[in-house]
Amino acid sequence: MCEAQKIANDMGLPRLSPASALIEVFFDGLYQAEIIEEDYFSMWTEHDDDTPGKINAMFQMGHFLDWLRDPNSMESDAEEGEEEEEEEAEKDEEEESDEDIEANVPQRNQVKVRPAF
Repeated sequence: MCEAQKIANDMGLPRLSPASALIEVFFDGLYQAEIIEEDYFSMWTEHDDDTPGKINAMFQMGHFLDWLRDPNSMESDAEEGEEEEEEEAEKDEEEESDEDIEANVPQRNQVKVRPAF
């Protein structure tokens, strides 16, 4: 992991997109392929070594490392956002439905008044 960190640092710690960095995607791939277990990522972050770029690499990997520490927190945040969107959509549908019903209700006792000339 230190060697991958060194190589990424030599490359200038490139970003693949505004949301992801090369080292983050690389380490995530190693984790997803079950090549490196999550305990080793913790050991890597806590290990005091002289490999250049460690602080910057850890900064770029912040979301990934947070997810490794507590995967449920990120999932619950995403689920809460989806639930809020669903509730808003249901509320909008109810309001539209109420408006449609009101438009179809016959109006009683409406007297048309002719304008006076």
